[in-house]
Amino acid sequence: PLSTEEAATLGGLLGGPQLVAQLAEEHSGLPGVGTRQFLVTEGTPYANRKLGDARIRTHTGAPVVAILRNGQVLGSPAPNDLIEPGDLLIAVGTPAGLEAAAAILHGG
Repeated sequence: PLSTEEAATLGGLLGGPQLVAQLAEEHSGLPGVGTRQFLVTEGTPYANRKLGDARIRTHTGAPVVAILRNGQVLGSPAPNDLIEPGDLLIAVGTPAGLEAAAAILHGG
């Protein structure tokens, strides 16, 4: 079994940077909109909980548009999808919204 860090590294090698680059390119013509990725670790407050529990989109306006897990992309994740350690969450939004999403994911 891989550690959380090893799984995240492997996920990045298998597709994370390409997905983020593609999303960034698609949003490049929209001023004030960016893409950000968030690594979920064992210490992340919402690890092993449903995405909807974090209420990221509701509180920040920056929806999680994909979850990268074990080299696989789960596009348009649903509120009932589980956030697991090693996941890489991809969110799209304004800089302020993405900062708020980071605060939720890393601060609870």
